Amino acid sequence: MKEKLEILGRKLLKNIRIVAVVFFAVHLVVSYLLYSQENRFRELVADPPPQNPLDQKFPNENYDLLVSEFKGQNKDIAADPEVSRLIRVNIFDDKSVASEVEMESAVREDSQKAQQAYAEGNLDEAERLVDAILLRNPNHRSSKELKRRIEADRAASEPPAEAVQ
Repeated sequence: MKEKLEILGRKLLKNIRIVAVVFFAVHLVVSYLLYSQENRFRELVADPPPQNPLDQKFPNENYDLLVSEFKGQNKDIAADPEVSRLIRVNIFDDKSVASEVEMESAVREDSQKAQQAYAEGNLDEAERLVDAILLRNPNHRSSKELKRRIEADRAASEPPAEAVQ
């Protein structure tokens, strides 16, 4: 067995030049084929769009109406509840994300307390908790729903205005 390995090793050493040349030749052929394929590739270019003039020139009535609607508004984008969270939480800052997680857990706890207070009939406490939640997170769905239920219960428990007079 050892002799056969030695013979095989000698043959390999004799033919190593041939193996290297064949490998190099195959590498050159493959490189040439890839290069020629890449040069044949042409990027497709779309036809330019037709040059039709616009039917309506700008500014027009619709444009003027749109601008007049927004000119009178001094709206701060930060006041929008959808945008305020994006401004408040920097996802690349670990402290900001951690404080947001803490706030969410505090809101969750307060929401459970508000639900419990509502179930016990303590509407004032439930409303106080719900208002605190909505100050921190104006889009909190269950707090909004609970606030509507509290207001509906209060409206149902008040005597009609005609009966008071």
